[in-house]
Amino acid sequence: MSSKHSDQAENLRRKNRDYRDPKEKDSASLPPRSETHSKEAEKVKWNIRFPAARFLLVIFLIMVAAAVLTPVWLDL
Repeated sequence: MSSKHSDQAENLRRKNRDYRDPKEKDSASLPPRSETHSKEAEKVKWNIRFPAARFLLVIFLIMVAAAVLTPVWLDL
């Protein structure tokens, strides 16, 4: 192969060098990954303490779903 085709990525490397921002942070100035991921927010838990409230919530959701889907069921 000729020297022109020996390194196919040289053109991309040159463009990348021209594109890079000199103010860009290098990886040494970033915090460790373990520190970054330890700060993740905990998931929100839905705690409904009263069984009656939980039951009423489920019944309400079933009624809403039935009201939305009734026209579809009647057309079948």
